[in-house]
Amino acid sequence: MKSLGFLGACLLLVSVPPGCSRSSAPVYVKVSGKVVDAQGKPVPALHIRFFPTDNVESFRVGQPPRSSEPQVLNLDGPLAISNKDGSFTLTMSGGDIEGARPGKYRVMLTGSKEQNQKIPLKYQNPGSTLDVTIPNNDVSDLVLKIE
Repeated sequence: MKSLGFLGACLLLVSVPPGCSRSSAPVYVKVSGKVVDAQGKPVPALHIRFFPTDNVESFRVGQPPRSSEPQVLNLDGPLAISNKDGSFTLTMSGGDIEGARPGKYRVMLTGSKEQNQKIPLKYQNPGSTLDVTIPNNDVSDLVLKIE
């Protein structure tokens, strides 16, 4: 009987590796689409930045600030640059991860000085009025329309 107890304890140790916790790694889905203007024409060479609007703390990069430091959040959100035909594919961590985490985002669009004159100011900052929800599955037809 002692050997069965010992065997059971060994199996338990093997089935739960040290250092594992119940929290799982973030899930990423592939996201691609197109940026178009109010007439539906593609908008090339735009910098597209997604800022999370829910579960924001989980996007934090680096150490939390000390109490004496300003409370600035460095967030790791999806980003892309639109191609000649306005198409884009989101990546995270400087391109190391293709896709985005499912959730709600606010989208900021910026470009060259000339392009920024054509893009309404409401899209050119993290407080943009362009909201997007990324579902739990891959998206290949996301349209970001500049109106």
